[in-house]
Amino acid sequence: MYEDLKTQLENVRGCIYYGKEKKLKSELVSEIAQWNKLLKDHQCIIIRLNEYLEWWPIFFAGILNCKRLVILDKEVNPELLTKIKNETMCDFEIWYENESIQSENVESVSTKVLNLKESEIVIYTTGTTGNPKGVVISYNAFIKNQKLINEKFMIENKDVSLHVLNQSHSMGLAFAVLCFLTGGDMYTVNNSLLLYKELLRKKIDVMMLPPNMLITLFDSIDFLEIAQGMKFIATGGGYLAQKYYDLALLKKIHIINGYGMTECVSGVASGSFNETTTNSGVIPFTEIKLADNGEILIRGETVCRKYINGESICDGEGWYHTKDIGHFDNNRLYIDGRLDNVVILDSGYKVCLEDLEKRVLQIEEIKDCNVRYNNNCLNLYIVLGKKENFRIKTIEEKLYFYEHVKIIIVDEINYKKNKKKYKE
Repeated sequence: MYEDLKTQLENVRGCIYYGKEKKLKSELVSEIAQWNKLLKDHQCIIIRLNEYLEWWPIFFAGILNCKRLVILDKEVNPELLTKIKNETMCDFEIWYENESIQSENVESVSTKVLNLKESEIVIYTTGTTGNPKGVVISYNAFIKNQKLINEKFMIENKDVSLHVLNQSHSMGLAFAVLCFLTGGDMYTVNNSLLLYKELLRKKIDVMMLPPNMLITLFDSIDFLEIAQGMKFIATGGGYLAQKYYDLALLKKIHIINGYGMTECVSGVASGSFNETTTNSGVIPFTEIKLADNGEILIRGETVCRKYINGESICDGEGWYHTKDIGHFDNNRLYIDGRLDNVVILDSGYKVCLEDLEKRVLQIEEIKDCNVRYNNNCLNLYIVLGKKENFRIKTIEEKLYFYEHVKIIIVDEINYKKNKKKYKE
């Protein structure tokens, strides 16, 4: 089952750069053997190392040893981390602390033996549309998705790539692994300032980043000149206005905007700069149809089958109900909105407005709140109970899309006017 992967690992080319760190890919591959010994007696491993070079040999060691790998961001809410450990039956955790790799055995609440027939990757949804859910991605589905995506990207071992999305994000994971196995040098950054500096210093061939960062870069004349020499820029997860496609067409910059979600491993459809739509072009072996109410339904070999809690992802006929609303025009897929009270921010975050209210109401000092969405901004009206103890920082800690939230403190909320109306 893993022979093709072993062959690819034997033939990797180039280096990986994480900040000031640099290492040959082949060196990282040679470290897989030592991690094999450490992981062999464990069945489920949580990895919280996505900005460190050591992530790579641990990831591939877990895959080749038929383990369940739970890929998390390096900073996870402790309460959520405990929940994840229990529901994934984790028995080993690896993370970074005090400038070194840490690891420890985890006492699982379950004595069940997984007996996996193939390795599994578990990626958690962001939780912005409700509670975070662990999506179980089988090895075969992941590799199949890799092959199908590269039919679109055609990444070669001479291509230098730049990454912003980390590996705890499904699209970031798929793109990073693809570039590791088939591309050349890789650069990883975690903020827009470092991204811009790397673009000025290095010749980049392929790049993947969220739409909001791409929009920021488009305001720079230097970037437009640099981007003209790139093979492509991949983005996805959010809206990109038509004016940016028009500018890309004028400057002959190749943008690929993808449509997908964690439940489908990564992308299921994509569009290029010379097309007049945000998303189009369904990947091979994938079907997309519209329900009577306009909901987008997806079925295919790379659509995942279950969440970690056992809940089915698809209906009885294998269709995944996305809750996104769309339409086709000249065989092109347009994303029009959502069925529920979920909004998609320019950053790509999907935010459930009802869930946002519930989170904020968990803060002791807040007596009541109401959220309204308007023009990519979340207006959060709050009524304080204990004004003397309230800190804005308390809300920041609850929300990782805080930059899009405008907090407005009021004495009371007029529910006769605002009740159940979330979008202005």
